[in-house]
Amino acid sequence: MARSRGFHWAISLLILLAGVGGLFLLGRMRPRPPRHRPVSPAPLVEVVEVHPTDYPVVVRETGTIEPRRRIARVPQVSGKVVWISPHFREGGRLAKGERVLQIERADYLIALKEAEARLSKAEQELEVARNRSRVEREQWRRLH
Repeated sequence: MARSRGFHWAISLLILLAGVGGLFLLGRMRPRPPRHRPVSPAPLVEVVEVHPTDYPVVVRETGTIEPRRRIARVPQVSGKVVWISPHFREGGRLAKGERVLQIERADYLIALKEAEARLSKAEQELEVARNRSRVEREQWRRLH
């Protein structure tokens, strides 16, 4: 049995050496490619002499134009509009402090009187709350 094992190893080694030798032999038999210097291709450039001329350029575009800034027109007082600035239109420009529109004077005066009445009422409610607070503090001191 030991003899057959050695025999198998020897046959395997012989086959392996024959394969390596055949590979070496085939490599030596192949023809060598001819050596030559690489040819550098000429650059693909065309030289043209230019001269300045006037030429009309037509640009056709489509899209949406959006304003740089958007302003919200929220009135502080409502009423009938009797005058509007000619600059107050889409795409128009307004100067700082420029009057944009004018409402009917009677509507403005009514709104002004209503605002003054609300202010007066709020001041009275504040005074009542202060007095109530003062009384509550005094009662607290008496109890404690």
